[in-house]
Amino acid sequence: MPTVEANGLRIGYDLVGGSGPVVVFLHGVGSDRRVWRDQIDDLGRDHRALALDFRGHGDSQIPVERIDRPAFAADVVGVLSALRLGPAHLVGLSMGGVVALETYKLYPDTVLSLTLADTFAHFPGWEDGMVRRERDLREMSMREIAEERIPACLKPAPDPRKLREAVEQMAAKDKRVYSESSAATWSPDFRAMLPDVRVPTLVLWGEHDTLTSREVSEELHASIPGARLLVLPDAGHISNLDNPAAFSAALREFLQRADARYTEGDAL
Repeated sequence: MPTVEANGLRIGYDLVGGSGPVVVFLHGVGSDRRVWRDQIDDLGRDHRALALDFRGHGDSQIPVERIDRPAFAADVVGVLSALRLGPAHLVGLSMGGVVALETYKLYPDTVLSLTLADTFAHFPGWEDGMVRRERDLREMSMREIAEERIPACLKPAPDPRKLREAVEQMAAKDKRVYSESSAATWSPDFRAMLPDVRVPTLVLWGEHDTLTSREVSEELHASIPGARLLVLPDAGHISNLDNPAAFSAALREFLQRADARYTEGDAL
């Protein structure tokens, strides 16, 4: 598996496509970059499609120092720099969407557009959820946690192969990495920043998502100037995995519009 050094860590990645604007895919806390296989194969036909493993996940090195949102965002920028890639469209699901917003907050010149899938600017009651996660981490193995939680992340009656693969990705995680990544995911409050977002933004939400509500997606849509909201049918929280065709079609249309804006010099 290809890796690159960024911020002193070995980071796993996949890069498809030899030309065109760069699209970076950012995975959720229970996944790794493999969850984006369908999207990087599709978008790699006319973009440079990059999927990376966050620090501590997948093929990326576990850091000695703490894992947090600024570190994740710095790694996104660090990988782009190490691979000599320019500003990029960021596509993030769940934790990946939170990291996309953090990257825009800290490195706005790096971001061409935002696709925020099944994610949020602020998650009400996140503290109670973290108490439950920490209890489970003390009492259960990562495989037990994965087998309990992943079915709730997918649509009703999911594809059995995709369910197995998603369980394996989560089961392989280090407990400390999962704990600190979860805290980084659920604790932010970007609401004050949203009206100042000045890049094209697409908000996606799977119609069967029971982890992040439609209301938090609508908050992103209502608060970010010019944002579009699309509800993806036949999809749960990991909407790109449940319905890759609908996810990729929505993303492709959005990126075509965003690329055209930049070509015409009218990027919001």
